[in-house]
Amino acid sequence: MPQLSLAFPEGAAASARSAWRWWTGELAGLLPPGWPRRRHEARSDIIPGKTDLTIERVLGDSGERFVETVPIEALDADGWAELAGIVEGTALKLILRPPFFAYALTVTLPKAARVHLRSALEFQLKERSPLELSHIVWAHSPAVIDGDQLKTTVIMARRARAEEFVRLFEDHGFPAPAVVGQVGELALELVPARQPERHRDDGLLVHPVLLIAGLLASIPLSILLIGSLLLWQGERRIVALEELTAPRLKLERQARARERTREALAPVMRLPPVSGTVEEMAGRLPAAAHLSALGRQADGTLEFTVDTTEPDLVRSSFEDAAAFPRLRELSREEGEEGEARIAFASAAS
Repeated sequence: MPQLSLAFPEGAAASARSAWRWWTGELAGLLPPGWPRRRHEARSDIIPGKTDLTIERVLGDSGERFVETVPIEALDADGWAELAGIVEGTALKLILRPPFFAYALTVTLPKAARVHLRSALEFQLKERSPLELSHIVWAHSPAVIDGDQLKTTVIMARRARAEEFVRLFEDHGFPAPAVVGQVGELALELVPARQPERHRDDGLLVHPVLLIAGLLASIPLSILLIGSLLLWQGERRIVALEELTAPRLKLERQARARERTREALAPVMRLPPVSGTVEEMAGRLPAAAHLSALGRQADGTLEFTVDTTEPDLVRSSFEDAAAFPRLRELSREEGEEGEARIAFASAAS
């Protein structure tokens, strides 16, 4: 098969550009797999003709054109291999042009149709398209308003023909290219390029910035989840410890309660017996006196009240008693007919 011929040979400037592309390509090879490249700088437009095939390769600001003198359907294995070497590292577009593979028409509609422009154009195509609507792929240019009307250009192509071209590329190991209809300077995408399958092991398919953003966004959720797990685990340990220590803690609380009770009752336990105090007091009181109140405080102080008509005799009868040390008179109330009520206090014996 004849080799694909370069329609426009490179000059000195083109050679310099080729050297620059080689150098930048070497640097790009140092980047990790999946690191995004500038896709818009490398593009290959495949333009099939009735009897030939044209490849326009755009690399940065420069372009190259390759022409094959046989149609794309006639390429053999060597031709497809050579085509693969030309378009390697570039984004593929299949360009369909009139008169053989694309057709264009200008449609004029009322201005109000722009709200449902796609539906209005479908209605027009049913009337004006040479093929059934289901047998074509089509796209339209942005509508141009002209007074009460709008104008747009529709580019269409035979669906079966576009699918046949795409299948040729897929059968020879190429990614399915986008199908673009072009009339003059107007180019409209008729069929979008198929996305690569996710199971391919040719590097990351997710933009690193999006991946980093996702990881950063997941940090608070991860911290919350880990914190919840640790809190739940800590609570389980606390419950387990409480179950193990509950009996011992209960015994310790009971022991402390008994100790507090003993400390509170200690002063009372040290007091002399009440019966002996009463007997001692009854033996010392004069006949004209009687005991009206008797009590002992927590510190052991004995307090008693005596009703008598001989107050001086009552006091003198207790002064030398060992059972009533440091006796003192707290109060005295004088009553009628010489009676008196005297309150005494004695230190603890």
